[in-house]
Amino acid sequence: MTVYTVRLPVYEGPLDLLLELIERAELDITKIALAQVTDQYLAHLRSVAERDLADLASFLVVATRLLQIKSEALLPRPPEREPGEEDPRRDGDEGRAEEVRDEDDPVRSRPSGERVHADAFRADLQEEGHGQSEQDPARA
Repeated sequence: MTVYTVRLPVYEGPLDLLLELIERAELDITKIALAQVTDQYLAHLRSVAERDLADLASFLVVATRLLQIKSEALLPRPPEREPGEEDPRRDGDEGRAEEVRDEDDPVRSRPSGERVHADAFRADLQEEGHGQSEQDPARA
């Protein structure tokens, strides 16, 4: 297993230690440029002759965790609500999106839509001589 060292203005050392320091709140994730960490790792991959899949997987696990921590630090949190309290951002149209999707989909909007399309396709094949002349076994 190759030891990969990150070199940033606020930290220099192994990637797993960087994650540990951030998780223990000893280092501020918002001061870390994750794009720079990724660019350095890609450069590291180009420089090694043989790539170890375990190392690559370890990097992906740590990078994913760092990205999650940073996104949680930067994105606003939704306000806490009392049990049973409704979210004021919702206006009662939860089911409306599904209704609109069903209206736009001809197969969903007609209960027999799938059968109509299958029968039309089967009729086209029979006209071209590719279909079965006897009763369709799927219908038997």
